[in-house]
Amino acid sequence: MVHNDFMESILGYSRIDNWSLIEKNGNFVEVKPQPTSNLLLTRIVRNIALARYLIVNMEIHQNFKLMHWLFCANTRNYEANIDTDDLRIFTEEGFLENLVGHIMGKYQEAVQEINADLILVMNTNLEAIYSGKDPENMSVFKINRTAWAEAEKLGIPIIDLTKKFVKEWKTNEKKFSFDIDAHWNQHGHYLVAELVTEWILCRTISLRRFVCGETLDD
Repeated sequence: MVHNDFMESILGYSRIDNWSLIEKNGNFVEVKPQPTSNLLLTRIVRNIALARYLIVNMEIHQNFKLMHWLFCANTRNYEANIDTDDLRIFTEEGFLENLVGHIMGKYQEAVQEINADLILVMNTNLEAIYSGKDPENMSVFKINRTAWAEAEKLGIPIIDLTKKFVKEWKTNEKKFSFDIDAHWNQHGHYLVAELVTEWILCRTISLRRFVCGETLDD
């Protein structure tokens, strides 16, 4: 899970032609995708490989108003993963907890239907690590803490990448993401695979939260 996954699940913060959530009386309700006013033009552009590359990989729509209008409709502007200054999840009491709990509950329902096991992996603030800042002191880390708490309530194992990535960066300063976007590169995927493998090998231990080999049960 990455921080903007939660933001973009809220109606009005991402493309309106995706499934979204809206809060009603303290509960979250799914909103069906809605057609955009520029749907035909959007479909034409999306069939062009170069346009898809510029938008998905280069995120050019964040810098050019035409691309932003074509593809993102009501998307909020943000830096790095998320805008911490203009979101209800950081200002409204209980909103983030309810949102994260709802989404995790849906994850749990989906895997129960197929009799599968669920383990969550929570991303960290990569830009903070690269700039020498402590991710745990950043505003966006509230999402990480909330994810731990809500996963524990539901009995879902969760791995947080913060300590692992901070330690690795201090050792060799090798980036975990591509230069052109924030997605994990080969090195980032390798480290995540290490943590998941470690958890699987240790799953006989009763864990609720597992971070870099440390159980955080109080």
